[in-house]
Amino acid sequence: MQARRSIRTVRNHALVWLVFIAYELSIVYINGIKFGEPLDYVLHYSINICLFYLNAEGFKYIYKAKLNRAMAIILLISAEIGLYVFIQQLAFRLLSFIYDYPPVTVSDLKLYYGKEIYRAIYFIGFSIAYWFAIRLANQKKVILELENRKLKQENEKIELERNLIQSQNAYLQSQLNPHLLFNTLSFIYNSVRKLSEPASQAILLLSDMMRYSLSEAGADGKVSLENEIGHIKNMITLNQLRFNDTLNINLTTTGQFKNETIIPLLLLSFIENIYKHGDLTDADNPAKIDIACENHVLKMTCSNKKSKSKPIAGWGIGLDNARARLNTQYPGRYTLNVVEDHLMYSVLLTVNL
Repeated sequence: MQARRSIRTVRNHALVWLVFIAYELSIVYINGIKFGEPLDYVLHYSINICLFYLNAEGFKYIYKAKLNRAMAIILLISAEIGLYVFIQQLAFRLLSFIYDYPPVTVSDLKLYYGKEIYRAIYFIGFSIAYWFAIRLANQKKVILELENRKLKQENEKIELERNLIQSQNAYLQSQLNPHLLFNTLSFIYNSVRKLSEPASQAILLLSDMMRYSLSEAGADGKVSLENEIGHIKNMITLNQLRFNDTLNINLTTTGQFKNETIIPLLLLSFIENIYKHGDLTDADNPAKIDIACENHVLKMTCSNKKSKSKPIAGWGIGLDNARARLNTQYPGRYTLNVVEDHLMYSVLLTVNL
């Protein structure tokens, strides 16, 4: 069973990389850029993929080991960038020898190293996001297991609620030193901004999302509703940058959010499922998210066109998970309704905060 699961994981990763490479090559084709030699693509993508997994494993080790995590992350990223540029230069020399490429001139040297550094930061950023996604998935798995036990064993309700809150907040309680980490991201942002405005904006958004994720919840296990909505806006903007503003999704917010609190990541779970199971390519049927708060009552409406290629079954688990969290924190103070047909899927959540 374990071997079969490992094979399936490797297959899925390989498929995602093939899609990513096809996407980048299609951009090259659309922009009329001449394709290079096949060996050129094989070497460079192999180096990029190795950097992606090396960084993810490095983060995993740093998280488990008893280290100064912020300093270790700074050293890891710096060493990875240096090693990446060095290996890419070796690859370029090899390809130049094989295909007799013209040498890089002094005037092109700054641009050459700038592109390599940007490419390293690009894949390191994706790797960090991948590591956080894996960690979040593990935390959600723990939450789901606790909730299943609660439904089966009501006599353990108090103990399960305590464990549930601890699991929900574990993702927000990282011991990274935010000051050093965010100073490093600020340095990277200022360096990349000269080369690519979209890339620098993505780094800035990633910094804001990490700052929110690493912040601690209050004593009641809740976070600022205003910050939660800001996190949602950052997620939407970052995804638009990833897909060149081709996703059709509209967010509107009305009311007062500043002095309200909510359990963390509750609203975000509904937004995530729009990306997982919705069709965001149809401009005539955009996904719509409407969040309003008035007199301490939060109302959120989400609607999206169903994707024909993404089964809706996974959303049922997420809906049960959200309802269980609402039952724990807001018993008798919320309504959660789902309306769907063959084309559209809608969720209406009302919570008395």
